[in-house]
Amino acid sequence: MNITEVTRRDIIDYLITNGISFSGRLDELEFLGRIWDLHSMPSTDSRFDDGYWDIWQHRINNNDWDDHYFLGTYLKLFKCADEIFLKFLETCLHPIVRPNENEASEFVSVFNELLARDGYVLNEVSSISARAVYKGMRLKEGVHGNVKNLIFAANGPKQHSLMKDSNSMADFKSNRTKAFISYSHKDSKFLTELQAHLGYFVRDRRIDFWDDTKITPGSKWREEIRAAIESAKVAVLLVSADFLNSEFIAKNELPPLLAAAEHEGATILPVIIRPCVFTSTNLKQFQAVNDPSEPLSKMKKYRREEEWTKIAKLVEAALNAQETGIVPSNATGSRREPKTPTSSEPYLNADNELLLRVGLSTHVEPRKTKEEYINEGLQHHKAKRYKEALAAYNHALELDPTNPYIYGRRANTYRALREYERALQDFNRAFELDPESATAWAYATRGRVYDGMKQYQKALGDFDHAYQLDPTSTWVERWRNETIEKLKKQGEKH
Repeated sequence: MNITEVTRRDIIDYLITNGISFSGRLDELEFLGRIWDLHSMPSTDSRFDDGYWDIWQHRINNNDWDDHYFLGTYLKLFKCADEIFLKFLETCLHPIVRPNENEASEFVSVFNELLARDGYVLNEVSSISARAVYKGMRLKEGVHGNVKNLIFAANGPKQHSLMKDSNSMADFKSNRTKAFISYSHKDSKFLTELQAHLGYFVRDRRIDFWDDTKITPGSKWREEIRAAIESAKVAVLLVSADFLNSEFIAKNELPPLLAAAEHEGATILPVIIRPCVFTSTNLKQFQAVNDPSEPLSKMKKYRREEEWTKIAKLVEAALNAQETGIVPSNATGSRREPKTPTSSEPYLNADNELLLRVGLSTHVEPRKTKEEYINEGLQHHKAKRYKEALAAYNHALELDPTNPYIYGRRANTYRALREYERALQDFNRAFELDPESATAWAYATRGRVYDGMKQYQKALGDFDHAYQLDPTSTWVERWRNETIEKLKKQGEKH
């Protein structure tokens, strides 16, 4: 083993501390299947025959293996053969896993700076769809110099180091600072109305937006549109039948805008202006600002003015939000009326404020099964897409409002967002619904919520319950010890 455990831990720590999903846009099992034969891997859980179902149970279903344990101990990345560790890194960077070239380049730079200490480098050896494919290899012998020079000592093309003084991914994202308005020319009347409502924010220099009325005669209009899309942090789509029927919009505007939403966090705001088949298109994945059954063309003028006002505020809020993407609640557009209240209405409605703050609607008609929404929430949580996880769990609760498991999972997402009061409310609701089935995970995670609230005695009580249910859990012991240390420090201050 030439790549030391120190280097391996440094790389894994880099991924975990920066909230980077090692599996990228793939499901974890699909990602791992590119490196290991999971069905030939032995299970550590007597209930399952192989590693595939072992991983499914503890990473997806229960989600009780954290990244450090899973990657370092279970997969043995800290002590496996160099070839396997390099294969893991190569797969992390593969275009199928990591489609954003800037992101992949940044990771390569960090990985290589660390690997070079042990005489290894990740080098570009081929490409797929104009995106680099990397291979781990030994550095050329006899090369001398500091780490930064050694990064480029292997054969093949040199990689650009993306350190603090270079074009980091954060710098790349910061280029998106404007709003882009996409519309059909047959709907110019609605564009004019929106421009009027955005005008104050423009004059006050709080926003900058672009639409094709800004193209000047004689200019290269295609290049102007492309540049405007590349600078768009927010895209307002004025959706109608003519918009959906426009071949130019479908081929030239929507693809890069949707890609920016997926990979760079751009905000898509569909506004339904005339009756159309919006809910039958792939745009339905984005919550429309107004109810598709109530397009602006059906509204009286004063109602339409109210909608444009809300839309203008939403654009301003989204453009001026921090990189977290949080949008103030007073900037939201209108929402559909909720369903008939259930017995769990107080718990469901408690989420409205937070969902609005993270830019999601509080209600969308469920289109999937409860199980699909639960699995979707688990995947989003694992990838640290917490606002999407909350939305998925809320849909699941609409379908089964007395399910303690869903409340527990949603509580864990609130904990990750440090919304401890909401997390505690959900955990207490879960215990109330089924006190006999509470697991060690539920007690331990509620203990972490109490710890976050600095209610250390209550946290220790929950950790003790968890330990009684699962005395083999090293993580419960670790969290308990951390809480004890905090309690000691709290006592010293007083």
